[in-house]
Amino acid sequence: VAAAVRGPRRADAGYYPLAVVNSVIGGGQNGHLFQEIRAKRGLSYGANSSLGARVDGGLLSAATQTKNESAAEVVDLVLAEFNRLRTEAVTEQAVTDRETFITGGFSRALETTGGLGGVLADAVTYGLPLTEIETYPQRIAATTPESLMAAAQGVSADEAYVVVVGQASMFIDALRAAHPDVVVIPAAELDLNSPTLGL
Repeated sequence: VAAAVRGPRRADAGYYPLAVVNSVIGGGQNGHLFQEIRAKRGLSYGANSSLGARVDGGLLSAATQTKNESAAEVVDLVLAEFNRLRTEAVTEQAVTDRETFITGGFSRALETTGGLGGVLADAVTYGLPLTEIETYPQRIAATTPESLMAAAQGVSADEAYVVVVGQASMFIDALRAAHPDVVVIPAAELDLNSPTLGL
């Protein structure tokens, strides 16, 4: 099960609080997705989200694997997490914890020549000043519960693109009941070289 919503460009100021939103939703074992899908329900070995950086617009995506029989349930759990932070306040401590998680990973990346080179290359690619090495942790740390909730307003399940791969006969009825506009592409007709996947 994979779902994604469009996000801001990497160079946009809105990228930083959305990075914290992403970490709350699916950053490691403390992320909401892992807790709801793995820890509470045992429907998967893991679930996470990521915020892809792009020059012309990012993508916040979530992904997990589950049994065919629980695919429809997992889709709804993922979409619920996309909506959750739009109305549910995150505590100051939780925001601080997620900021530390993000900036810690960033700092570790800078400790190797490959990581440093990658950060510099990304800055050039995305049109960022090279001072991003210094300002990135500061901009992440500037996120507040209020700015996090504001950033989360752009993460709506109604705007999500969802892909489910599996034995459709085992989950399609439940999925279609909740999402009547679902489209089924038989494996034999799938074209990964097409932007419409063969539709």
